[in-house]
Amino acid sequence: MPSNVTLRKSLFLPVALPLSGLYNWLIWFILERKYQKKAIIYSFVNNHFLIGGNFPFRAQHALSVFDIIHNWWEFPWHKKLHQTLVARNIRAYDKILTDSPVIAKKLNSIKIRHHIMLPGVGLELLNTASSSSEVAPVFFGNLRSNSDIDLVRRVSEFYNTKLLGLIDSSINGSIGNASYLGEFNSADLVKQISKYNIILLPYDGGEFSKTIAPAKYFEALATGALVVTRAEMKHLPGFDEYIVKLNDLSEASLEGLQDALVKQQNNRGSQIEFAKQHLWEKRFSNMFAFLEVN
Repeated sequence: MPSNVTLRKSLFLPVALPLSGLYNWLIWFILERKYQKKAIIYSFVNNHFLIGGNFPFRAQHALSVFDIIHNWWEFPWHKKLHQTLVARNIRAYDKILTDSPVIAKKLNSIKIRHHIMLPGVGLELLNTASSSSEVAPVFFGNLRSNSDIDLVRRVSEFYNTKLLGLIDSSINGSIGNASYLGEFNSADLVKQISKYNIILLPYDGGEFSKTIAPAKYFEALATGALVVTRAEMKHLPGFDEYIVKLNDLSEASLEGLQDALVKQQNNRGSQIEFAKQHLWEKRFSNMFAFLEVN
């Protein structure tokens, strides 16, 4: 860790527990407050007691930032409580960030000044996909039980599909004919991706996919590969222009990937130029500018 960054393992309790409010405030005032002196508090947690709750008596931090990485308004458990807490947090913290265009739209509707920090992409991924016209699909990342396993399995029935990264043990027997090649460091991953021209984004069709902005999305676009999913993510920039969304997994749809790949070659340059607008360097520059403005 950098010398000027401190990770705190706090003793705060979940706000849903009885009497947790008083307990959390005392923990903050007695134990945590002194560590926050002149610091930037960057919180992903839906708990405003991290900065003193409703009574930030003698708070010592320099700046507080609440990063809304989850759609707390729509959580399936303690929904009313989460909505109450997020309403407090967005008023209590000095700066509000989010990585979701959907959440940003909601913040706009309630007139909360914020900054949208979408994931970015590194230069090393630009224009790295194969330019071959023969279909060669790949997935890279973390394949879990809540991923669209049917997409991976069906595509692997038609094409020689490879999986790179991590596969949750719960789905080991569910990936069909796809071949798992293991984990790779970032440099080797780029070399691996150069062998493929279709990247699968196996996000499910639930509410989660309708608000998230995964880094994998921009990374896949940057490679120049044809990007295929079944998830509805129109809230993400470039989705309608550059993503192939399969409405079903029929034989005709999957065989159609060959034609889609040929057509995509004409669009590849535009797709890569679009991805260049989302480099991490630009993302952080804009975020720092937002944090520095009073």
